[in-house]
Amino acid sequence: MGAFWTRVGISLLLTSCAPQFRDQVHDASTGPCEQVISRHGAFKRDARYAELSPGERNYHEGQVALCYLDLRRPEQAIEVTRSWPTNIALGALLEARAAAQLDRPDACRASLGRALDNGFSDIDSLFAAPEFRSYSHEDWFLNLASQVWSRSGSVDAEAFAFKLSRWSQQELLTLRLVSADTQRPSGEIAVWRGKIRKSEIDRANGQTVLFAEGVDVKENLTVIDKEVTAFKKVHGGITPEYAETRTYESSFVPNGLLFIVKYGVIDEQLVSLENFIAFGRYSGRYADSDVPVLEAFFIAQQRPRERTESVR
Repeated sequence: MGAFWTRVGISLLLTSCAPQFRDQVHDASTGPCEQVISRHGAFKRDARYAELSPGERNYHEGQVALCYLDLRRPEQAIEVTRSWPTNIALGALLEARAAAQLDRPDACRASLGRALDNGFSDIDSLFAAPEFRSYSHEDWFLNLASQVWSRSGSVDAEAFAFKLSRWSQQELLTLRLVSADTQRPSGEIAVWRGKIRKSEIDRANGQTVLFAEGVDVKENLTVIDKEVTAFKKVHGGITPEYAETRTYESSFVPNGLLFIVKYGVIDEQLVSLENFIAFGRYSGRYADSDVPVLEAFFIAQQRPRERTESVR
């Protein structure tokens, strides 16, 4: 079901009514879908159900709605969550999945927007919903997924792009390939690293434009630490055994491949970046040149990173 649903459930479980009944509801919520749905009606007819906290009821009803979605019964899922405030992330996510099953893309998009507005930041749970895959090639969904990722706290933008690529079954277009293929049609998704050579704030078109040179990531060995872990006898003498730890630091090496990034937001902080990574859609060439253009869904700063490995 995804970590988001589990975390929401745990955070909502409060104590309020008779512990025995509360435990029955909770146990039924974690069983097979047939059990979850069949026992839901009985619970709602029990007077003690009204004594449960809103959080406890929402947790149980959330599991019921998820089961209805798993069984492809979206109308029942919507009915279960109809009494909830629609501006909470869990309800909005459930409504979005139901709308997708009903082939209502505008309603799905609106519900996902409400989820995002109310703090949704679990990219794995977004990808865990199979209904959203039908929108995975659309710009609005790619932009929303990028926003969810940016709130997740992850610093690995490339990992997100590769995960989205695998999930949506779209190949990522490399900067090296598009630079060599000047007749390549536009439309593919890509994640490119670069160093800003020039930048513009285009207020007339409400966008930030970065003129960049591509960079390759190179790892440099910076530190070798050795620690004695044991001694052994060799040819009558004592020889120490070591555990070695190597530390590498990444650097960004310009590769001469020029490209342009257009970001549909005026962001004055972007112009001060040095190295960056951008995820977006390849949109053709710039003006009459051979320089490829990326219409970005997000742009993130790239900083050198350290990596350690143990060698024995």
